[in-house]
Amino acid sequence: VMRRLRAALMRVRGLFGQRRLERELADELESHLQLHIDENLRAGMAPAEARRRAIIALGGVEQAKEQYRDRRGVPCVTHLVQDTRYGLRTLRRNPGFAAAAIVTLALGLGANMAIFRFVDAVVLESLPVPNPEDLVVVRPFAFSYPSFRQLTAVTTDVFAGTAVRSPIRVDLSADGLTEHLPAELVSGSYFGMLGVEPALGRVLDPHDDEAEGAARVCVISYNLWQRRFEGDPAVVGRIIRLNAEPFEIVGVSERGFRGADLHARHEVQIPMSMTRLFAGMVRDSPGSTWLLVMARLAPGVTREQAEAGVRAKFDPPFEWQKQQPLSLASGRQGIGSLRSQLEHPVLIAQLLSGCVLLIACANLASLLLAKTSARRRELAVRQSLGASRGRIVSQLLVESSLLACAGATAGAGVAIVLNRLLTAMLASPGWNVDLTAVPSALGIGVSVGVMIVAALSIGLLPALVATREAPLDGLREAPLSGRPRYLGRALVVAQVVVCLVLVFAAGLFARSLHNLRSVDLGLDPQQVAVLTTNPERSGYSRDRSMEFYAEWLRRARLVPGVSNASLASVVAMSQAMFAGTVDVPDAEPREGPTPNNNINVVTPDYFRTVGLPIVAGRSFTGTDGPNAPPVVIVNERFAEYYWPGRSPIGRQFTIFSKTTVEIVGLVRTAKYRTVREEPQITIYLPLAQRPRSELTLHARIAGSTRAAAAALLRAAHAIDPNVPVYDVAALEDHVNARLSNERVLNVLSILFASLALFVACAGLYGLVSYAVVRRRREIGIRLAVGAQRHDVLGLFLRDVVALVAIGMALGMPLAFAAGRQFSSVLYGLDATSVSTLLLAASLLGTVAILAAAIPSARAMRVDPIATLREQ
Repeated sequence: VMRRLRAALMRVRGLFGQRRLERELADELESHLQLHIDENLRAGMAPAEARRRAIIALGGVEQAKEQYRDRRGVPCVTHLVQDTRYGLRTLRRNPGFAAAAIVTLALGLGANMAIFRFVDAVVLESLPVPNPEDLVVVRPFAFSYPSFRQLTAVTTDVFAGTAVRSPIRVDLSADGLTEHLPAELVSGSYFGMLGVEPALGRVLDPHDDEAEGAARVCVISYNLWQRRFEGDPAVVGRIIRLNAEPFEIVGVSERGFRGADLHARHEVQIPMSMTRLFAGMVRDSPGSTWLLVMARLAPGVTREQAEAGVRAKFDPPFEWQKQQPLSLASGRQGIGSLRSQLEHPVLIAQLLSGCVLLIACANLASLLLAKTSARRRELAVRQSLGASRGRIVSQLLVESSLLACAGATAGAGVAIVLNRLLTAMLASPGWNVDLTAVPSALGIGVSVGVMIVAALSIGLLPALVATREAPLDGLREAPLSGRPRYLGRALVVAQVVVCLVLVFAAGLFARSLHNLRSVDLGLDPQQVAVLTTNPERSGYSRDRSMEFYAEWLRRARLVPGVSNASLASVVAMSQAMFAGTVDVPDAEPREGPTPNNNINVVTPDYFRTVGLPIVAGRSFTGTDGPNAPPVVIVNERFAEYYWPGRSPIGRQFTIFSKTTVEIVGLVRTAKYRTVREEPQITIYLPLAQRPRSELTLHARIAGSTRAAAAALLRAAHAIDPNVPVYDVAALEDHVNARLSNERVLNVLSILFASLALFVACAGLYGLVSYAVVRRRREIGIRLAVGAQRHDVLGLFLRDVVALVAIGMALGMPLAFAAGRQFSSVLYGLDATSVSTLLLAASLLGTVAILAAAIPSARAMRVDPIATLREQ
């Protein structure tokens, strides 16, 4: 054991002081060699022969040194250091090639790093709670609070706990500063079911959720505690104001917990007993179905068993609920719906970025294959001196690994830029989404793994091909066998195939987005600023709140550049929804489910402000006040559904089950929530007859929307600086936000297609350039014996055209197959659009031929006499 330990220590020592050890080794070998020479001289040999025989007896000076080095140190480490130094010198001698290779890999690896971070955040990440895989969400409909309690009582054998929550917004006031924050109304079982512990104080429990309105307590997030209260331990027991009402902070939730929606941020949790104060409704009303139930499976119970148990024991109270069988969805990411919206787009983006990396690796592999063929003599000399095939392969792999490491380092910067771009594109005014893609251990591991695979894929094939050749052929620079040339051509064809798929996908997404942007919204969202507030959250009464809105509206109309200003309870295309029940006694009977009767409460100038034309009747006026007969304006979809072919003006119906209203106007049907939606029913009520607490100011601007929005914000603060104004944006931002998925796919697909074109064409350029240099003597001979210069041009272009044509022929079926996978995110476009494919093929072919024509034209300028003299 001691001998082995001593030998190991000697090997480790041999890694250090290399120069001194090399001098000692050289002196020792020279001494041994001289002893052999002297012995041979005494045997009567000539000096030259004596030295030759001595070297043979020693086994070769360099070979002996190599054997001793292997015994002296740790060979793998020594070889790695030597190969790294040699690889760095090689890349330094070829700065152009090194820079091109690093940039190519940086683009491919950086795109994959960035997209995988979003795949991790959207698809793979889980709530930061114990055993998130045991969480489920009860679907497909919402529950009332009494129904939730009934479900909890009958499912104790399949659920270890159940809870409900409702996202809200609150104005938090403390230390003279008011802040608008996302919050949650939660049941008393919320924290216990999730398994979230307090970082300070306590969390909410069932006692806080007993009698309605009794528990004025709250729990704040760790982030809010650090940011707003500077981590003060005395925050527990402190009184703050939420919507101008006093609440006691009883605890701080554990670090990293942001609420029961993984992709949103909720800073305050409030007991569900305070529903009337924050949601304006009775918590225990059996008719208010507004809550999603989340549960934790009991130990040993599967989701299928729990689903069967829920269906057997829980009887939904409404007939329409009984027609929709209950199911349990995974609650691993909480109650949010962001995954369902973004999962398909981010996976498509990951596929596209993978294709870019595939092209980059194929391109570099083909370039390295051509480059190693130019190093045939060097590699042959090394093999002749005794280097094994494995030794040369490892040295070439180290060179490719150096490229991959440099590319990954630069790619990290590309990933950061791309992450910021995607995060900005996914941001939406008024939408509580926290999708900051922070690098995780999984993401870092995957990035390192992809880097290793890239290093092997670009270096292994050229290394194996380069070392298959006999050293003598390399020294004589004999003509290459057909296999390396065929491998290079195959890699070019593969690049064309994948590049065609990417360009075709970019064409599909670009045309789809154009179709969506061309959809008639029914209104004009351009040059309209929107700002939202709720004075009642700052302690205003309803009447005083209406006075605030009236004064703000008056001041808004005086802002330079504002041509029209109005108020509305719902911002078009914001995904907000306010619906109510209607009873139309003289409507024609219809089969099937009744559509939503969407409602918006507006002031008279709303229709002119948003560019929504009145088709018949009149708009609201100042006479439509609280003491006037109730009136409404409906859109064309309402009239077509209830009275097809007849005028709705003057007709009456009942809304909210108690108020009879008269239709005084008919407006054009406009999109209500999304661009893709079918025409929706919309009913407009006058604000004077239906006051609301939260309203949005709409202002049509003649100049800069941003400058006017800042002036409108100042106008609100001039009335009362303690009333927060939030969701300041342009109405067009809401429209763009509804197209965020399509915009992201369009930008990424165009970016990746452009990168693929650049990389593939750069590869073609490099390969043709290498071919021109390698065949320079052949070109000179052809020109010397009478070949025309255009024949030389055709010599190279014919090969390129043939390879591109083969790649396109193979890529077209693959492009159609990929298009079918994208069909769910396309709009108004066939996924197998022939015109788009032909356009993509034309673009790819043109760019590829141009890339090859530049170095091919250089071959036409070869001087045959000078070339033959060089040879």
